[in-house]
Amino acid sequence: MNLSIVIICKNEAAVIAATIEAATELGGEIIIVDTGSTDGTLDILRNLPVTIISTEWLGFGPTKNLGIAHAAADWILSIDADEVIDHQLVQSIQKIDFSAEENIYAIQFLNYLGTVPLKHGEWGNDKHLRLFHKKRVCWNDATVHEQLIFKAPVKVKRLEGFIHHKTSPNKQALQVKMEAYAKWSAEHHFSKGKKYALLKAVVSPPFNFIRNYIFRLGFLDGTAGLQVAIENARYTYKKYLYLHQLNQQQ
Repeated sequence: MNLSIVIICKNEAAVIAATIEAATELGGEIIIVDTGSTDGTLDILRNLPVTIISTEWLGFGPTKNLGIAHAAADWILSIDADEVIDHQLVQSIQKIDFSAEENIYAIQFLNYLGTVPLKHGEWGNDKHLRLFHKKRVCWNDATVHEQLIFKAPVKVKRLEGFIHHKTSPNKQALQVKMEAYAKWSAEHHFSKGKKYALLKAVVSPPFNFIRNYIFRLGFLDGTAGLQVAIENARYTYKKYLYLHQLNQQQ
């Protein structure tokens, strides 16, 4: 199969073995771009059939592009270390016509907080473009919330099956992750010249919570749905707070 699986990774010892085990079902090469793991992740990876590339953290877009640059195959499945492909998705990928390089594939995500799948709210009905031909597509240079750049016309197709995204093992880990994302997002917006807006900082967090917990039915996911709605609202507030601090320092 003309496919390379590119996985970015840092300190994912708890989940990386499951991610690799699922990926090996596809049979293509697996490239791990590790950005400084210190928790035993590298010890696990050295016993698995993967190629390890070590680098400093470059941001999501550039780090993923580094992995693609080392890929032998033309087709790329781009995932993170906490994302596990299921058997139905493997079967869908195996049926792809890889001669049609203009196709790009959307994959449905099922996000988890701990062991609870989140089917509603901001993380419900989540899908991303993750399988593509590297001559047609690459990632932009965004540090966070990276997006694909299309070098030539593409046709979007959807695959059956899921990527199971193990976002965080618990609420505390989710808080740490969202704090990091808030800082990265503020730095990204600051680098683009965006200014702090007091009205958005005041209005956006409660609006974010109401939209995701009430209108997008996050409450149907129980306690996990409430925790995710709260943390997403807090992320929004912290993003504007850190942007304000960067503006003041300037």
